Amino acid sequence: MKIAIGQIRTNFQNEAEISKYHLQITKDIFSGFADFMKADARNGFASVKDDKMWEEFNEATNEVVNAINGFVDWLSAQMINATEQFAMGKEKFEEMIKIIDGVYMPVADFKRIAEEDLQRNTLAFEKACQKYSPGKTTDECFKALLSQKKEYDPILIAQKQVPMLEKFLVEKNIVQIPDYANLLVIETPKFLRSYSAALFPPFPMKRSQLGCITLLVPIQIGQKQNA
Repeated sequence: MKIAIGQIRTNFQNEAEISKYHLQITKDIFSGFADFMKADARNGFASVKDDKMWEEFNEATNEVVNAINGFVDWLSAQMINATEQFAMGKEKFEEMIKIIDGVYMPVADFKRIAEEDLQRNTLAFEKACQKYSPGKTTDECFKALLSQKKEYDPILIAQKQVPMLEKFLVEKNIVQIPDYANLLVIETPKFLRSYSAALFPPFPMKRSQLGCITLLVPIQIGQKQNA
């Protein structure tokens, strides 16, 4: 972890300008790592009764947590001179998508697809608003909708939707769902919240016990997620 932190800090220092958004995302992730190491990591070894191993574990954990907290403090200090710039540029974006997702596609194609999808959704929302709130603007319609959603738990809603979605996929013969693919929807740990949602397939040796895990950040309606 200490080596990784040093490498990340070097990457930031090599940038002519540091984006405050990149700093904030990194800060959120590593703050979550510190919380995880102090609590959840210990819980994973609760059955261990060896005092010597616990002594070594606590010593290593404290060292890592101190390194993380020091890095988080350093990130906070860089905010003073950080910029509003966040775009990585065409070349870096295409390279990132190629490496992470194996997708070879020009930025122009991503932009075109996104704009077409936005247009479809905008028209669909306008059409729905005409039925829901005739004579109202889309902004007025959305505010009226929000006023009726005071009690909103996105995790619970997603969990309730899983059986319905699975039934639809099977009945329409869209995909085959393995017996072990028990889909779980849980709240995203703090150190992974740079993603609004993430899907983790079941590990080969733990398929029957764990199933497929979907992580979801519990953002309330009307609440803006940090950039």
